[in-house]
Amino acid sequence: MATNLNEDNIRDLFKKCWHDLLQEYWSNRLLNVYCSEGDIRFHLADKLLREVSSSPYCVHCELPISIEAEDFGSDLYLYGRPKRKMKQKGQCIVADIVVRNLDDANPLIISEIKYNPHEWNIRPIIEAIEKGTKEDRDFVKDASRDAIIYLKARERNGPTKGELAYFLKNVEGIVKVVRNFREKGKICLAYLCVIDEVYPDIERTLKEKCAELSEFELLVAHFSKRDWLKEQLTRLNAL
Repeated sequence: MATNLNEDNIRDLFKKCWHDLLQEYWSNRLLNVYCSEGDIRFHLADKLLREVSSSPYCVHCELPISIEAEDFGSDLYLYGRPKRKMKQKGQCIVADIVVRNLDDANPLIISEIKYNPHEWNIRPIIEAIEKGTKEDRDFVKDASRDAIIYLKARERNGPTKGELAYFLKNVEGIVKVVRNFREKGKICLAYLCVIDEVYPDIERTLKEKCAELSEFELLVAHFSKRDWLKEQLTRLNAL
């Protein structure tokens, strides 16, 4: 990778790593690799770290960033690390993943990760298909039908206010940070990265909510748990 990144290269770097994670997502999901939002954050950070390992850049997780750009730089030089500055009063954010130039107190990339899986174990379905008894298969069939009905109702109703608040949490603070760094002539790109298994229209919904905010880019991926369950139910019925 080039030792000096321009804005286009930085954007391409992040999107490549995000795309690579999405390519692996469902196969890993079937193995229960992702148990939390933190796991998604860790896997994405690992991909970014591999990309910048031979360059003067570093990758941070859960990094405090002061709303004021000058405070972020002074903390790094005075204390060797940025400090949380009264987060409860909106004076800083804690970014999920940050890519930073080691030679400059500047977060090149700030990313917020949101992971909203359908909390229902996949393994019993696979095992019922591959080696289950008739009783196992009948139990999984009934549970799958119930889950499909439940997910269809959630799709129809759309995200709740609480879910939308979760997706958009920290967005306001990130926008302030990006504006302040850009006013100083710095490169600062921000991404809201979402993986969802429930709402097919989640990207459109979030874009409508963020229509007036140009300081960050939405990267949204939907993997339909309901469609997957329907496919498995068809397989079970054929056995």
